[in-house]
Amino acid sequence: MGATKTWAATPERPTREYRIGRSALVMDPRTKLLLLLVVNVCVMTVVNTTVTFTALALVILLLAENRNWRVLLGFILLWLLFWGLHELTILVPHWLGAIISVVAKYGTRVLIVVASAVWMLTSTTPAAFVAALRRAHVPMAITVPVSVMFRFFPAAWVELRSIWDAMKLRGLFTSATQMAAHPMRAAEYITVPLIGATLQMADDLSASAMSRGLGQPNHPTSIARIGFGLGDLVGLAAGVTLITVFVLAWRGVV
Repeated sequence: MGATKTWAATPERPTREYRIGRSALVMDPRTKLLLLLVVNVCVMTVVNTTVTFTALALVILLLAENRNWRVLLGFILLWLLFWGLHELTILVPHWLGAIISVVAKYGTRVLIVVASAVWMLTSTTPAAFVAALRRAHVPMAITVPVSVMFRFFPAAWVELRSIWDAMKLRGLFTSATQMAAHPMRAAEYITVPLIGATLQMADDLSASAMSRGLGQPNHPTSIARIGFGLGDLVGLAAGVTLITVFVLAWRGVV
């Protein structure tokens, strides 16, 4: 039998896949970061229904295009919950309705910002994002913490799922209803092991960063090929549309 021939990416012939999700629209991490910044500024600066719904439509399209259906469904349900609370404030007393209205209105906007960040995190590999930051000549004081953050949150989520599975196996909490009935015990049983796990993850990530040479002054190579294409044009067009609506709302036109 002949030997199986394998192919590995090299700096001369890097790979093109630098996304995690199953998106068909390849977008450079720098474009994603710019879109995230635009959504943050536009949504959190102006309290305007048109701007909010435009940003909402943009985030829904991005999550749907990335085929992240579970995140998309959860985001839509939470957003509708906050929006429904905002619309039902006319049925409650004046002072309580004002408090609920403020919380619901800011909740709808914060959810949009969080969903856009989740989209960027779930559609970009850490190697591609670090390569994009290096290509943009971002200082290492920013590049290193961001690269560690990209690796920390997925690992922390895995640890949280493991803690939840362990609690169910031991019969401590078998459903979310039981956790809601005993919030202090649930917080204790989750927080204490999660803190220990995150401390260990921090040490592991620090050792990994040192072994990868993230702090070295030289410019390292990357197997992720960073470049602009059709997907970036679509993303920039969406960002320009949101900025246009934001400016019109700022000037009181819409």
